[in-house]
Amino acid sequence: MNKKEKNKFIKELNEKILLGLDLTIKRLIEKKLKENRKLVFSENGKIVYVDAKDIKI
Repeated sequence: MNKKEKNKFIKELNEKILLGLDLTIKRLIEKKLKENRKLVFSENGKIVYVDAKDIKI
């Protein structure tokens, strides 16, 4: 595999990984929304709770 092919492969793999992460996040939000639950985030070292209904997909 030459350098150009390798770069193309890495770019395509990165795109697939990012699409998979987007799909996973959307499914997580939808699940929490159905269960009327909150999502937990860390913001500047503080724990923040966010209602799933407050997140726009």
